[in-house]
This record gives sequence, structure tokens and C-alpha cells, in this order.
Amino acid sequence: MGSFMSSALEDNMRKQQEFMLANQLLMLERNINMQNAMRERMMATQVARARDLVHWTGSFYGLCVLGLGTAAVKGHKPHLLAPLIPLGFVVGYQWDMAYNGKLKRVTREAENILESEMDLLSIANGMPDLAEIERRRKMAEKDSTK
Repeated sequence: MGSFMSSALEDNMRKQQEFMLANQLLMLERNINMQNAMRERMMATQVARARDLVHWTGSFYGLCVLGLGTAAVKGHKPHLLAPLIPLGFVVGYQWDMAYNGKLKRVTREAENILESEMDLLSIANGMPDLAEIERRRKMAEKDSTK
């Protein structure tokens, strides 16, 4: 009778552990999906921000072209057109980021770094472990009580 009870308890415990493992895997998968959705939303917001910035810098550049161009022609001073060169680079960079695929090129370069240059990503003094974190917490706690 005792072996039957322990066998039933072990079977029940094994089923409970399997259920807990399946539940943990499901929670982990949901967490990964949620983090990815948040990452996508943040990136979409950044692209929208870049596009808005293109509109503002493009408008500013257009006004500068009109104003400086008019002043250069009327005053016979071609040196007034010089600021348009760096402003053109700024607008071009922003346009490339917002509309022309700079984000895809940056992503490809990041993938290249992850694949072939992992040494660039190493953390100074290595990854902190639990003992170090606890030691720093205690030091901060000790410092705050002084």
C-alpha cells in the first residue's frame, strides 16, 4: 500500500514539474514576444521622429536657400552661399535616415559586428555576478548610513 501511495505521489510530482516547466516556457516565450513588440514600437517611433526632423530641417534649408540665394544674387556676394554646403549634408543625412534605408545599413553593420567582431562588445572586468552586486549594494547601504 505504501509503495502505491509513493508511486502515485511521485507520478503526481513529475506531472506537476512538467506542468511548471511548460508554464515557464510559455511565460518566457510571451515575454520575448512582448519585448520584441516594444522594440518594434520604439524603432517605429524613432523613424517617425527622424521623418519629422527631415521636414523641419528641410524647411529650414529651403528658407536658407531662398534667403541666402537672393542675398548672394542681389549683393553680388557668392560667399553667402557657403553655409548651404554643410546644411545640405545635414538635410541629406536626415533624409537618408528617415527615407532612404540608412537604418537597414546600420542594422546590417550591427549584424556584422555581432558575427565577426564580438571582442568590441566585451564588458570591462567581465559580466558582474551576484556576489559583486551584493557587495556593492552592501557598500552603498553602509555609505548611506554614515
